[in-house]
Amino acid sequence: MRFYRNLFLSYNGETFSVQCSSETTAGYGGSEFTEPDWHELGSGGAIGTKNADDIIEQVKTQYIIVDDNILAIPGVVFSISFSGCTGFKTWDPTTLSPEMIDPVEKPAHCASQGTGDCRYYDYHGDREPVYDDIRVHSEGRILFIVRTRTFKDATGLAVSSEDAGETWKVDPIEP
Repeated sequence: MRFYRNLFLSYNGETFSVQCSSETTAGYGGSEFTEPDWHELGSGGAIGTKNADDIIEQVKTQYIIVDDNILAIPGVVFSISFSGCTGFKTWDPTTLSPEMIDPVEKPAHCASQGTGDCRYYDYHGDREPVYDDIRVHSEGRILFIVRTRTFKDATGLAVSSEDAGETWKVDPIEP
């Protein structure tokens, strides 16, 4: 969906929302920008666009539709649903052991000196994770390769799950 939004002292302009509908989203109440029975997956600014078709090309690679029930979203955090856009499981690179990470310098307000949650700073800009060779099987097997400059002693990681994302196994891909 594409619509105009005016958020007082925050944002004023075109906005988009990516939404999903399935048998399991039936009964979702909807909101001002979401139809009943649809689940919002993501949103963002759309200034300069003329219609929803302008946005589709920009965002369609961010969502992998495997079948009617399985949807994967490989963002900084890899999210997957085996239940038609509800009940997402995630693999989050910030849960890796600190020994595996080449951290960036963080501002003083971050947790080691302050109280801010800055764990995603290591994955910003040219350090954002790139997911390749994503394989998802309907019985719950997931496998993908993730690469980022943030990883210390590995060119990437092979990440897998045999139980639809309940638990994850991570194996380094050596340089």
